[in-house]
Amino acid sequence: MLPFQRCLTSCIFLFLQLLQGAFASPVLVTGFLHQPICLAADSKSDLSSVQTIRWQKGKQLIVLYQNNETESLTIFPRYKECVTYFAENNSLLIHQLNIQDEGEYKITTSLKAGPEKETFINLTVLVPVSEPSITVQTEDFPHPKLTMTCTVENGSNPQFSWMKDNKILLANLQFQLLTDNRSLAVTNLTSSHCGTYFCIVQNSVNRLQAQQLITSEHFQECLQPSRLRQSQVLLTALAVLCVVGFIAVFFAIKKFKARRKGLELREQLRDEEDLSEETRGIRRYSPEAAEFLEENIQDEHSQNNMSSSREETRSCLYTYLDFIPSSGNQENVDPSQYYTIGPQL
Repeated sequence: MLPFQRCLTSCIFLFLQLLQGAFASPVLVTGFLHQPICLAADSKSDLSSVQTIRWQKGKQLIVLYQNNETESLTIFPRYKECVTYFAENNSLLIHQLNIQDEGEYKITTSLKAGPEKETFINLTVLVPVSEPSITVQTEDFPHPKLTMTCTVENGSNPQFSWMKDNKILLANLQFQLLTDNRSLAVTNLTSSHCGTYFCIVQNSVNRLQAQQLITSEHFQECLQPSRLRQSQVLLTALAVLCVVGFIAVFFAIKKFKARRKGLELREQLRDEEDLSEETRGIRRYSPEAAEFLEENIQDEHSQNNMSSSREETRSCLYTYLDFIPSSGNQENVDPSQYYTIGPQL
């Protein structure tokens, strides 16, 4: 009875180990194309208690570590130049990831005393998206329609989106997004649909974009914006000329008014001066009075020169006054009636 119990116990234990290995969740690891990555198995066993460790991908062996009487490590030829194994922590370093490295890795650890332990690592290799390109297809019947398709040669799980005028394009009555946003269809074409479109492709590694200019080469509605732009330029130039002309006329009128106001002020000041001279009796000389006074002054000088030889020179102060009426004709007035000549002691 005892041997049977032992056999039954061993079978149950083995069955539990198989269930543990079957339902063990794999470790998910993500790496980038052409980049190194280290795969580490969750091993808590002491290296001295380990008998063998096997790394394999599918049915292909990668590494075989044996610890019997002496330690030995075997890296199989296909992976010899691509990987490095570290027995201390049971990890595998892949120098440069390739697409072929993606998949499930199985690590089997056999102990000297005890059952085997299996660990699974699921490796995903992410590939950056390549440069996208856009192809354009137009349809005229029954209604004008434009379809742009964005494609990339490489890239893991690429995500596509479209932009125009710095705005993300969403599906609506004018735009249709097809094949996981890879294609953009524009219906009911108008001149507002002309311009530059951007296809944006991205994943967790990188992000790239391509642009496509829609012009009159694709449909004739794009000719209208250019005409509108020309008319807008002409209208803008005309408006600028009008504004400049208005400013020039405004300053000319302002300058004319300032000059006219200055002349009026001068006339006003001149009239005020004339009025003040008349009210204060300031002397004014007519041309006839000035000529008459000059002749009498010359006669007096000659008489004084003749008398100076006989008499002592006596200094005299002569005063010439004439008062011109403020009104009337001054040409008929005798200047001699309005002056006095004589010595003043």
